[in-house]
Amino acid sequence: ITLSPGSRPAWAFVTSAQVMQVGTNSLVLHEAREAALAAVGLMRGAGRVVSCDPNVRLHVWPSPDELKHLLRTLVPLCDVFKMSEEEISVVSGQRDVEGALKWLAELGVKIAVVTRGPHGAEALWNGQRLSVPAPVVEVVDTTGAGDGFQAGFLAGLLRADFWAKPSAEALRGALEL
Repeated sequence: ITLSPGSRPAWAFVTSAQVMQVGTNSLVLHEAREAALAAVGLMRGAGRVVSCDPNVRLHVWPSPDELKHLLRTLVPLCDVFKMSEEEISVVSGQRDVEGALKWLAELGVKIAVVTRGPHGAEALWNGQRLSVPAPVVEVVDTTGAGDGFQAGFLAGLLRADFWAKPSAEALRGALEL
């Protein structure tokens, strides 16, 4: 299937998902960006969950301003937004974890998460701040660490049926996966 904003009838499979995960690196091309934003709109219209991990790689963008413009559009459409501590200033313009979490919440993100490498993760949900430690492991390579975290986190939320029965306990359990 070729996905483009004009092929929406072929997109029925999009809203059959419970969660849609969006990253920004694949959205460098204008056509991909339009298609992804259309899919996000379909998910939101169907009452599904939209999640984003921007996975910022400034070197792939023609300009940082183009990425920042996309984020200003995308962030308010997300139910879940995860960024790494290193991405805070680029994504939010903030200087610290607390400022970034508050910024995301003010834009309407329901679950704001900042991962902190060996220092764990911080989340803000429903006005509650949660902090979880990182497991102690021997690090061989960090490639894909954020993706792995996000996959486990979203799977944990789904397993706990968080969207039907939200609780700080369920959120903490998902963060600790």
